[in-house]
Amino acid sequence: MCPIDGVPITATSEIQILGVPLGSQEFTESFVKRDLLDVAEGVMSKLIDFEDTQVVAFVVWDRTSDSFYENHSAFPLVQASW
Repeated sequence: MCPIDGVPITATSEIQILGVPLGSQEFTESFVKRDLLDVAEGVMSKLIDFEDTQVVAFVVWDRTSDSFYENHSAFPLVQASW
């Protein structure tokens, strides 16, 4: 039992640190499928619908380049609300 009220206990087979699964092999495989592959398939299916392959190449490059980790991305996919 956790001494802090409202803090749930996590099974050691389902531990995550900074969004990285560190639990059992089954947990890690389900995490990758549920949280990574399903999202990637959704994004890729939308990119397939683009008629301009140069735009697709630019979006994929921009999202996977160093600009993905910085706040001044050349092509933001989400409009900032501030």
